[in-house]
Amino acid sequence: MQQSESFSNRWGIILASLAMAIGAGNLWRFPRLAGQYGGSFILLWIVFLLIWSIPILLAEFSIGKRFKHGTISSFTQLSGKPYTWMGFFITLCTLFITFYYSVVTAWSVRYMSFSLQDVIAGIGGSNTLSDNLSSNPDYLKNQWATITNADFTTMVINIIVVIVGCVLLYKGIQNGLEKANRIFIPTLFVLLIIISVIALTLDGGSKGLEYMFAINPDHFSNPNVWIEALSQSAWSTGAGWGLIMTISSYAKEKEDVTLNTFIGGFGNNTASLMAGMAILPAVFALAPSETDALSYLQAGNQALTFTIIPKLFSTVPGGSYLSLFFFTAFTLAAFSSLLPML
Repeated sequence: MQQSESFSNRWGIILASLAMAIGAGNLWRFPRLAGQYGGSFILLWIVFLLIWSIPILLAEFSIGKRFKHGTISSFTQLSGKPYTWMGFFITLCTLFITFYYSVVTAWSVRYMSFSLQDVIAGIGGSNTLSDNLSSNPDYLKNQWATITNADFTTMVINIIVVIVGCVLLYKGIQNGLEKANRIFIPTLFVLLIIISVIALTLDGGSKGLEYMFAINPDHFSNPNVWIEALSQSAWSTGAGWGLIMTISSYAKEKEDVTLNTFIGGFGNNTASLMAGMAILPAVFALAPSETDALSYLQAGNQALTFTIIPKLFSTVPGGSYLSLFFFTAFTLAAFSSLLPML
């Protein structure tokens, strides 16, 4: 069945494209890789956006707009029934990603609530995260272990997140998804700017930018850098997931496919760069040494986000607010990306 509703204007579909693309990978994976491989990685990442992600997104956008169907039906109309399995395969892969992403969103909500509790504790004179770490250096590690070990509260939040997402989608494109994205995406960018400004004012914060943008020619001969750059672009933009195909099925006939695709692709990259400029200066400014900072970046996405960053933020005055800004941004990014998957 063809879609009967459409986005109200170009910005509606652009914000939906950005919301789909800008997610957890922008905030926890890109800064880590940019810190490890610097400008060499960023340069390759931009190249792969142009030669891999944008062509795929352009094809998806064109197919969705042309046939006005979801992924499965679009493949049937495009190539015939023998190739319907391709639409099923893409949908199944995205479904598995949805299961994981809903959990990530629940994690982000929990840590946003922890940060809010820390802010309130600081105002009320109760034990803050800094106090808890002073009495128990493994406090954050133990907290993370509890949350990821079939924690009941996290499971409840996971269910609530999915229900809220379904309610928003039930309200329709213009009254649900579009209105939500008009709040989520601008707020996300504002929070990233605030965190970036604060991080860059910290002593040693500029060192993070040096690592982020320095080009090391030796990295171009390292296949891992190429693989990481390609996977970051493909994963972050959502190229090949079929989500843009579904989103564009609600596009108006006069929508400029090429312009919207480029705005979405480069808008996603801009968010990643802003996240890098927020996280890396903070890590290098607050880590005991550059060696420690680099080791933090190699700790993995989850360890960096949920144990290291809160610990580093707790060492500076007003760190609880910085942590709240970060996890609010993370929650907005994760939830806005989850919506198109539901």
